[in-house]
Amino acid sequence: MADATFRELTAQGRGAIAVVAVSGRDALRVVDECFSAAAKRPLLQLADRPIIYGRWNSTDEDLVIVLGGDVVEIHCHGGTAVVAAITSDLAAAGARPAAHQPATNSLVAEIELALQSCRTQRTAACLLQLHGVWSEMDREKSLAPDTAARAIELRKFGQHLIEPWNIVLCGPPNAGKSSLINAISGFERAIVHATAGTTRDVIQQQTAIDGWPVVMSDTAGIRDAKSEIEKEGVKRARHQIENADLVLFIFDMTDTPQSIEAFLDSTLPLVQNRYLLVFNKLDLAGQGNRKPVAREPSVAVSASTGDGLNELQQQISDILVPTVPDLSLPLPVGEFQLQFLEKVCRSSQSPDH
Repeated sequence: MADATFRELTAQGRGAIAVVAVSGRDALRVVDECFSAAAKRPLLQLADRPIIYGRWNSTDEDLVIVLGGDVVEIHCHGGTAVVAAITSDLAAAGARPAAHQPATNSLVAEIELALQSCRTQRTAACLLQLHGVWSEMDREKSLAPDTAARAIELRKFGQHLIEPWNIVLCGPPNAGKSSLINAISGFERAIVHATAGTTRDVIQQQTAIDGWPVVMSDTAGIRDAKSEIEKEGVKRARHQIENADLVLFIFDMTDTPQSIEAFLDSTLPLVQNRYLLVFNKLDLAGQGNRKPVAREPSVAVSASTGDGLNELQQQISDILVPTVPDLSLPLPVGEFQLQFLEKVCRSSQSPDH
């Protein structure tokens, strides 16, 4: 039996990415028996490299090996069958399953809990980096107050690695909000009909844009509603707008500038965060395809033909995450980590410092 044990660091079950750690004196040799590096050299000859790309022999699956001290991490697709094949091969090579080892403290445990619920490969990769940062900080037992303050400023990004960004689509009735959310999601989730006021409730769809998880809310068209049920739909739409991370104002390209400006004048005061004007039905706009109003930021699209959808999604990504924060900082992803950082900042303001 080899001097090596293995355990899955990420939560068991399906996910975007999984990490299996192999520890012990023979860890590198055991993994080398199951893995073929793209460099076509044994792992022992590549030990000076922190990251090694290659394929798992039994599944021919592309994956990455990360070397760190006496631990070899296998970063692979998060499917249960992939993880089962890897752990089975490691056992066949002589490694033993490790007894469950909980996180060293609650700070690291909060990251491990977050990994269980992350929705995309991009957020999983960010969380894995932060896992290393919090683990290293735990070993050093110290953190500079200015570093803690910078990390606190980025807490919203950290929280969104678990919770999706909330995007609300709103606009006049029959502007194509339902068609647009269907086009972005890739399938029909919302009812589409030519009759104005078809959407009476808030319909939500989870998806990912540029690797960032989002929930898109297709709201009732905002207007002076006549029926009680439509009035309730408009009320719910206004509530969603007030609590959105990003509001997409959806208009028909053929609408008059006067009607668009009137709608924005009545609705923009509700927007507490960022917004983007989306002019839909580009395919029906006729010659010139000029936007009805010159306000920015804006984009013209066609939910029917797909024109402009790539630009729309890129603009959404750029607004939600203008730049990816420095992941060498201990960004908080949960309340316990945030409280810890706030305590570090308060300690620097005490009379003893």
